[in-house]
Amino acid sequence: MSDFLTNWLHFVNRAALAPVLVGVADEPLGNWCQQRAVPAVQRRRSKNASESTRVGGGYIRHEAAFLELGDLKLEFLTNLLELGFTVLYSDLDVVWLAPGWERWMVAAPMRTAGRDGPLAEARLLVHADILVSTDELDAHEDALGTSIAS
Repeated sequence: MSDFLTNWLHFVNRAALAPVLVGVADEPLGNWCQQRAVPAVQRRRSKNASESTRVGGGYIRHEAAFLELGDLKLEFLTNLLELGFTVLYSDLDVVWLAPGWERWMVAAPMRTAGRDGPLAEARLLVHADILVSTDELDAHEDALGTSIAS
């Protein structure tokens, strides 16, 4: 996952997205972030948690642990929202190619010099409390009904 995070951080920095906080699901990646001064939070596993409830440590897309990872993401986001933060969340497989995401997410004219705001085609997005997209598009798995989401 450190390769994904390295790539993600490169493009996030290039697009001038800030501040950044990385949610970490496993200790090795937490250590990686700490060694490189990457702002990160890691959920501590309770001493009673069984090994079967551990997430992280490898590719888990089509395993039960993937659903648990989704729960951890939701918990992470909920905590940030309860603290009063406005959150733009992205997974590590997202590449931010350019700055200016704000033009898609603000209702009022932007006050930042040199930036146009908001985009006409995004006028309804600002009224949403939550927007979600997915890259889990596997027609074969969906047709078989074997997707972990089914």
